[in-house]
Amino acid sequence: MKTLKISILIFSMIVFFTSCEKESASAETTINAQEDIEDTSGIETEQDLPVEHFLDIKRNAGLPTLADIDLDNGNQLHFYGQEEVSGVLVLEEGDCSGCSALGDLQSLTSKELNSFDIFWALSKPGTDIPDLLKKEKAKQNIKVSKEQGWARGKLSKNTGDSQAKIATVACDNASFQSSIAGGNFLGGAPDFVRLDKTPNNYSAFKSDCYNPAANGQCWGNPRYKYTSTFSGIKNWKGKICTRNVENNSNKHGINWCGSGCNVDPDCNQPGSCFIYQGPVVYFQYYWNGQWRTMKSGDKTAVYEIPANTTKVYTWHWITTQNTSFRLMVRYAKKYDEFDIMMDK
Repeated sequence: MKTLKISILIFSMIVFFTSCEKESASAETTINAQEDIEDTSGIETEQDLPVEHFLDIKRNAGLPTLADIDLDNGNQLHFYGQEEVSGVLVLEEGDCSGCSALGDLQSLTSKELNSFDIFWALSKPGTDIPDLLKKEKAKQNIKVSKEQGWARGKLSKNTGDSQAKIATVACDNASFQSSIAGGNFLGGAPDFVRLDKTPNNYSAFKSDCYNPAANGQCWGNPRYKYTSTFSGIKNWKGKICTRNVENNSNKHGINWCGSGCNVDPDCNQPGSCFIYQGPVVYFQYYWNGQWRTMKSGDKTAVYEIPANTTKVYTWHWITTQNTSFRLMVRYAKKYDEFDIMMDK
């Protein structure tokens, strides 16, 4: 009976997408980026959260999006189609702060790109085009003048520059900014820049609650959350570098039966009572009175950062209607590190 109890609890270790405090957003009439200000358009509560907010991150990591493209520089592209707001989020994932395929492609074309352009330029020849991108091509009357995959061999290489050095917080600042500032990706100086931030040195990080058992108990505190929002825009681009700093003063692991884990009769199986929860990055949009996480099929745009790992996410979104977008970080520990740039 105790073994069954342990198995059920371990299986139910899901990210409970709520907190001990009210979530924050920005007024829909504001177009500047806002950080952690009061939501004037509705407060999220446990009862109001859609099913997508109760997410098994480990399972989610292995699921496909609308299209997933492996690049020669080691990065990956993920396409999240959101038909209700007439757009596709193109999200580039990697560990290199200065080798963005989206940034390279912008430089190679010198024009405003859409999701079909990006897919066509960076997918391997012969790759099937997703139906949603076919619709975008037809709707915008996009003409193809180059072969599929024409930009794959023209991308910057990963030199390993994002791995944090002793004196570097998250990514190297010069490298992090080089691939999107100055017109490469964001088209000039970005509207929103936050460099070398941690919950320890930046007050925009607020107290968070990791509550996987949905029982009102916050595990592994203190933890921190961060949000920054662009409201009422059609074009959302940006980049975040985040490093999970795991050490004796910044532990992310949790013994969920307490300090007596090894002797507790309900936790006497090796590994049965330990949970590791690193910082998590969410990409969201506001729709029908509620913040929703980008989703494609069963895959949700939620990414956990592994221990002592630096991850870089670059994103691109263009739609035909004004929409509000939010970058969110959950469950960070005090000395986890972040660089953020966004533009509209």
